[in-house]
Amino acid sequence: MHRNVVTLTLRSLAVVFIAASLTACMKTTFYTDGNPIDDSQVATREDISHYFIEGLGQRSDVNAAEICGGAENVAKVQTQRTFVNYLVSVITFGFYTPQQYRVYCSANR
Repeated sequence: MHRNVVTLTLRSLAVVFIAASLTACMKTTFYTDGNPIDDSQVATREDISHYFIEGLGQRSDVNAAEICGGAENVAKVQTQRTFVNYLVSVITFGFYTPQQYRVYCSANR
């Protein structure tokens, strides 16, 4: 009897953990001039930053000014964790945690 309760509790916790991990995606956008640009604009550079153990104590530097040929040409920078990123994180038990980033340059570049 006690063994069945423990098994049921562990299964319930696993389901809750997986459901919570897969329900939310995250996107952060930084506008350099304070004015949002058209979301249909194509990113100048799109790539993935690789983190381990949920990115604890790690950082990934992206030089948007270098990508756009000067800080005045950077329109926005965006980071995002998608459903697939979360899925990979869950499959690896949080050991590997990818995060996408995009750099958008202004049209006058």
